[in-house]
Amino acid sequence: MVRCSKCINMFFVLAIIFSSLSCKKAEAPSDAPAIETKITGKVTDGKTNQPIAGANITTSPVTSAVNTGSDGSYTIPNVSAGQYTILASKADYNDATSTVNIQEGKTVIADITLLPIGPELEVIPTSLNFDIAQNSLVVSIKNKSQKGTVTWAASSIHTWMSISPNAGTTTSETDQMTITVDRSNVAFGNYTGVVSITSDYGSKDVNVQMIKQNPNEPQLSVYPLVFDFGGTQSTDNLLIKNTGTGTLNWNINKSDGWITVNSTSGSLSANMTSTVQVGVTRNNLAVGNFTGTITVSGANTNIASQVKMQVLSTTISAPTLSVASKTASNISLEWTRVTAVNFAKYKIYRSTSPGVTENSQLIADISNANTTTYEDNSVLVEPRTTTAYLFITLKILQMEVVKFKRLQIFR
Repeated sequence: MVRCSKCINMFFVLAIIFSSLSCKKAEAPSDAPAIETKITGKVTDGKTNQPIAGANITTSPVTSAVNTGSDGSYTIPNVSAGQYTILASKADYNDATSTVNIQEGKTVIADITLLPIGPELEVIPTSLNFDIAQNSLVVSIKNKSQKGTVTWAASSIHTWMSISPNAGTTTSETDQMTITVDRSNVAFGNYTGVVSITSDYGSKDVNVQMIKQNPNEPQLSVYPLVFDFGGTQSTDNLLIKNTGTGTLNWNINKSDGWITVNSTSGSLSANMTSTVQVGVTRNNLAVGNFTGTITVSGANTNIASQVKMQVLSTTISAPTLSVASKTASNISLEWTRVTAVNFAKYKIYRSTSPGVTENSQLIADISNANTTTYEDNSVLVEPRTTTAYLFITLKILQMEVVKFKRLQIFR
């Protein structure tokens, strides 16, 4: 095909921007010269302040794994822009992390301090469910490092719960503490309490649930009352039980869209249990901590379970882009909707030369996420040829994800 010498090729950039106080400027197109981006730092002993040689350095998201030199320093070269958590580990030291935000072409310094491993309180489990029949359950108390000695004491403010023993010391052995509940002086219903375990090397809480069965009418009971999915777990089970008589009709409400359940309602006869799978979705969420609730309702009772989750890194796919129509002086662009929770704007830029960036002419600034088309009526092109160049930049809080797509359209 022969192009007319009077053709003016129009280049467009579509920047999809997400809200953030610390968003950086969009990166250049993919054909721009590569600029090295790296992380450097030094690992030192938290007690002596001396450098630690041979410490292992890894990152999340994954980049290169390196070891510190004799002066405690390290360098991770050729990383992409974004947010990273750097983990430093060394035998006989507690692991430590540092989180950094990196811009393209910049060097970020991430110094990390490691503390020598010493005595550390460990309690297993940290949640107990006595249900309607259990009276006594055991908690194990350990010195996790088995270095030195941990001296501990346990207490509770709840009169329906007792602890034995309520104090001890542990070096390498495991102490067994028995928690006993007494339902004789409480009314029908659900009870929650906490056993606090303190020590000279940390504190832990044991969350306790107990139920006194209702012999007269339906009674809703739910377990657990806290889900902590951390940064990797995706599913767990919620138990819904009729701890009374008759028929219990229940339903579930969620506080947030990133929480999922495989069932929202049901019916239970006496002493029967429904298992509901609870899940979390991290897609299109910013890096950070999230907290929501699942509320189960039934028998004139509402019971809320807290749901906690971390998003450690973010990947959002670029929308599908296309040219809907074109004429001698008009191009209609369209793209698929972005559903990220921190959406701010669509921005479209135009240029008559390659290398279009956010410094080019801004022709559209769209803050409605549901608007996925734009018609440019100022394109002056020879009727036989139209060239469109679209560039997408996705910004997720402090992390930037860049996607590119070029469209060459000839008529």
